Amino acid sequence: MIVDIINFSMTASASANYVLDIGFTVLLKAFLPVFCIGLIIKRGF
Repeated sequence: MIVDIINFSMTASASANYVLDIGFTVLLKAFLPVFCIGLIIKRGF
């Protein structure tokens, strides 16, 4: 019973880390181009 709970919490945290990893990567890929374009516009004006 206790072992099951430990296994479940480990699996849950592993999948949570996986989702966070994907979310962070997507945010980074979406944010970097916008950031670069913003810098270019600031330099242009």
